[in-house]
Amino acid sequence: MWSVDFSETGIAFSQYPYPAASLAATATVAWSQVVSVDSTATPPEIRVVGEILFVPAPMREALVEWSVRHSVAHLRHIDVWALLLEPFLDTEFNDDDADRTLRVLEANGVTNAEAAQVRTEVGECMRRYNLESGLWDWCHLGLLDLLEAHRGVLAGESCRLDDDAFRRFYRRAMELALRGKPLG
Repeated sequence: MWSVDFSETGIAFSQYPYPAASLAATATVAWSQVVSVDSTATPPEIRVVGEILFVPAPMREALVEWSVRHSVAHLRHIDVWALLLEPFLDTEFNDDDADRTLRVLEANGVTNAEAAQVRTEVGECMRRYNLESGLWDWCHLGLLDLLEAHRGVLAGESCRLDDDAFRRFYRRAMELALRGKPLG
């Protein structure tokens, strides 16, 4: 399990699970690089330019404390990946639900055609990750779940991307995630 240590200068990540992350070389992020945090996300998120980084849930309170100390904005955003991954939840959605989701995605820069394409690309691995593995999450699959599935976690080795493919996938996943507009 990865961990984080907060200090006056920034955040040090230990054993961060995604070598494609921008912090892979230094394992640190300066407070000046942090655009915003969302301590309510599961797991809590730190947004830097071009990327979302995760903080282990037990560090939620420390994230809030340190981010307030450093005047970092606390913002929730539309969770684009949660919307894109809805069809892979252990939940049934009616046509009205699906239409609402597509409207929200469209308002956040994801066209219906792009949503369909993305769902086709990730569908098999997300089905394996959530349904075939026995996880059966019925309320939320998000960016972390997507990344884990494509590392082979719960989804199996056939879903595990090699390092180069995962780096490309990671960048595309981040680009989509960052389209989510701030909530009120």
